[in-house]
Order: sequence, then structure tokens, then C-alpha cells
Amino acid sequence: MAELTGSSLKFSDNTYLGGAPFSYVSYTTNNVSMTSSSWTNSWDTGNFAIPAGAHFRVLVYTPTRQDGGQWGGHYFRFYWQINDDGSWRELGHSGYGAGDNSMSYRPPSPGQGRISHYENDFMFDFTDQSSPFNIRFLFQHLSHTTTTYANNGNASATGDSTYTGNVNNFRQKICIWGSGNRKS
Repeated sequence: MAELTGSSLKFSDNTYLGGAPFSYVSYTTNNVSMTSSSWTNSWDTGNFAIPAGAHFRVLVYTPTRQDGGQWGGHYFRFYWQINDDGSWRELGHSGYGAGDNSMSYRPPSPGQGRISHYENDFMFDFTDQSSPFNIRFLFQHLSHTTTTYANNGNASATGDSTYTGNVNNFRQKICIWGSGNRKS
């Protein structure tokens, strides 16, 4: 049996489930180009306030483009940091992002490549965290062969839905949603 109390559910064993839900959506339109020679930081999100005992999901999305007309692809790394402690913790490496390649491009050469993207989601469990905290994220990219662009539209005026003439349409995005004090 459970009892609804304010912002939570109280169970017969006197534990609670829930807490207030929270969500964030943040984005950047900063254009970034990366090569195959070294990892490039594309976005440090700054801090998000997270309640104690939180359990949450993070979705990341980055539009990408290559203009070389050759086999491309790109790699992605994602980091997090708690309470500005100075230690970036890696959440993994995407491996080769074959979905981000484009061997075609629009004339005249070199033209503009189609817009592709990288997207992934991550689960975070901070149910053992007894007080509110801040978390921030860092996106990094590396091109496989040719230069890759993130958040960079292109100037095709053909009206083709694969292309755009407005560079502000493309946004690297992070979405965070969850709840605090999941069960205590």
C-alpha cells in the first residue's frame, strides 16, 4: 500500500519513491570543425542543478556534415564532471560513426555534404547522493578521414530538405530528465 504525500509516494515500510521531477534542454549553435589529427572539444555545457538522490537520463544530439566527397565518418566522446571538481569522467567512445559519413556532395565541387548526426543517451544513478549537486558535460569529436563539421549548415538554395541555407538551424543539444529522491 502506498500513500501520496506532497511530492512523493510513501510506502508501508516508510520508504519514499519519487521526489520532484526535473528536466533541462540546452543547446549551442556554435559551429565547430574537427580533423582526424586530434580530439576537438565542441561544447562544455556548464552546470545543471541536480537534486539529491537523483536518477536521470541524458540524451545528446550533434548534427554533423562532411564536404570532401570521400568516405568519412566521425568519433564521439562524452564526459561528465560533478561539482566542478576538475575531473572529467569519460562515458565512452562511440567508435566509428558510420552513420555520419557521406560520399556524396552537391556540385560545384567540393560542394556541401548532406547533414547527418550523432545521437546517444545515457542513464545516471545518483540515488546514493545525499545532497543536491551540480553536473556538467563535455562533448568531443574526431573526424575519421576528412574534416567534419558540427552545427554547420550549408548554403544550398535548392530547397532540397537535405540541405539548408540557414546555418542557425543546426544545434548540438542535450536533454536531461529525471527525478530526485528516487527511494529513500
